[in-house]
Amino acid sequence: RAQEFDGEYANEGGKIGDRAWFDKKILEVAPERVMKRVRFWDLAATEKKMVGKKSELNDPDESVGTLMSKFISEENKKTHFCIENQVAGWWSWDDLLNTIANTARRDGPYVTVVLEEEPGSGGKNQVAAVKTHFKRFPELSSIKVVGQKAREVGDRVMAANHWFAVAADGRMYMVKGDWNNKFLGQLDGFTQIAHDDRITSVTGAMNFLSPFKAWARISFLSL
Repeated sequence: RAQEFDGEYANEGGKIGDRAWFDKKILEVAPERVMKRVRFWDLAATEKKMVGKKSELNDPDESVGTLMSKFISEENKKTHFCIENQVAGWWSWDDLLNTIANTARRDGPYVTVVLEEEPGSGGKNQVAAVKTHFKRFPELSSIKVVGQKAREVGDRVMAANHWFAVAADGRMYMVKGDWNNKFLGQLDGFTQIAHDDRITSVTGAMNFLSPFKAWARISFLSL
């Protein structure tokens, strides 16, 4: 669908995402009793990603903030997750700072704000800039702002498979909203279309709520 109707550019590779995972998993309102909520920001459209191919300069990813929650199902007592909201757009740095702040106001003081932190000083400076911006406003002073190192998440496809498995198992929900179709379009075309910012934002939120261990971090037994 993303290729046919949204005009996304198709890349080589097999399809691994499926919008059918959410066919019966769309909620009218977000879960009330949750273990944790996070708003994860993939700052894809900022200067750090505007290098390399000329096509990326003319057709950059959006910056995307995903609100996700983690909760225990009363029916089967298993851990479930809900993508409650996505905010996305192409903003200048100053406008992006204001968007992150305004979104945090709506989310409330108990939602942690997590930002993708690229390697090097640039990523750290972005996280520091958001923290400094929040300090200007008393109502944002209690909100926790943290950076999530991109290298800790790892390869975008491998990392996405973590929550793809959860969604395929029927333990991932989505709150009904105007953003749904764009998210589902990228999910259906993941690895085959040019843009995956909405998917990687969910991946970052999932990794914060439920960190997964990479094989490289597991000590193997010797025989």
